Amino acid sequence: MSLSNEEKRLSVAFNYNWNMINISKGVMDVLGNCSCFHFLMKKDANRMLIEGCTEKDKDTFDVSWDAVNSRYRVISAGFIRYIYDRCNWNKSVGYRVGGYVQDRWIAFNLDEAVVVADQSKE
Repeated sequence: MSLSNEEKRLSVAFNYNWNMINISKGVMDVLGNCSCFHFLMKKDANRMLIEGCTEKDKDTFDVSWDAVNSRYRVISAGFIRYIYDRCNWNKSVGYRVGGYVQDRWIAFNLDEAVVVADQSKE
């Protein structure tokens, strides 16, 4: 299974070893290049929504620009562990999932994630 061009444009990638979520430029463009995110999870399914925000609160995640690797990222060991455990993902590989615009959010079906890297070799 691979991602379409639109799904790649609006994608997030998860890396367990680095406690990192890489966020595509397309996601940032749609959400207005915000400085933080709310990650919202559906209770009954492995679906995640990202909402951009400009004011930090207890439920937001800071977004930073990684100039060396030309990507946006969120670092959170707790959230990465939660996602990997909830989705029953292999912790030695990275995953990417494409998204789509839904109202003011970008929605992701985590059950459709594809393996992007073997992290055991990093």
